[in-house]
Amino acid sequence: MNFKQNTHLFILNLGFILCFTQCSTNRYLKLDQSLLTKNSIIENGEKIKDQKVYELVKQKTNKKIWGFFPLYLNIYNLATNKKENHYLKKIGEAPVIFSSTLAEKSISQIKIYYKNIGYFDAEVRLNTMMKKHKIESEYNVETGLCYKINVFKLDKRINQSIDTRIFEILENTTIKSGQPYNLSRLEIERERISNLLQNEGYYKFNKEYLYFTADTNQKTKLIDLYLTVKALPSIDPNINEFKNHKTGIIKDIYVHLESPYLKVSQDTIFLDGIYFISNSQRLNFNRLAEKIFISSGKIFNKKNVDK
Repeated sequence: MNFKQNTHLFILNLGFILCFTQCSTNRYLKLDQSLLTKNSIIENGEKIKDQKVYELVKQKTNKKIWGFFPLYLNIYNLATNKKENHYLKKIGEAPVIFSSTLAEKSISQIKIYYKNIGYFDAEVRLNTMMKKHKIESEYNVETGLCYKINVFKLDKRINQSIDTRIFEILENTTIKSGQPYNLSRLEIERERISNLLQNEGYYKFNKEYLYFTADTNQKTKLIDLYLTVKALPSIDPNINEFKNHKTGIIKDIYVHLESPYLKVSQDTIFLDGIYFISNSQRLNFNRLAEKIFISSGKIFNKKNVDK
């Protein structure tokens, strides 16, 4: 057997020994500390199994085998207190001590998750069940009603030519009236609009120039959703001036090629509308030119640049 197989066999045998010896799980706990043994999430009175929500809990319990036995914790507890680098501590797992601070962070993250999928009135509270030195955490979520989109439209607060194109793009939007509010869907829409515009010549545009504002009605649980386009800021930070987004035409294309093994001066070769600047003459510039999908005089297209 190799070392890895021997280690696994050792751990397995040790596990059986621990099952019978019932090694104490509170050996390294102080009087004011409790071992976290279970996390549960209850949504509107029913326990859920959605791992996306459980991942938001900041403290995970010690790993268990057969679904109930904390083998690696017990291995850790077999080590002597004095040696921090004890072999059993290295292959074992230190006890997960319940932290009220991390529990509060978990509550905050769970609440944000539900708000991001339309439950703006969601409330989360923590219940803990203690037995001796062990504690179980139960996160209770009351979602309330889900907010739905009433209208979705472009907010023309800034008069700029790009608004017309975005208005056309929104004719094929996946965001529709009657849908539950979902932040992830809005992020996807920002990416879609941004990519389309970058492929149509708006080379300075990105999704950070798009943002949503929501006007919510607590009585009807409806949202009026508006998409706003930011203008380009001035190059000079001292000037409070904004400019319209514009398309760009590719002028010159320069390809810089440098061999780290050659210290000779660089030469410029013009081929198929491309300037190749290189210190090596061994390269096949014709083959390189075939791999470049952008052309001088053409409108900027991010898809071609990425290719």
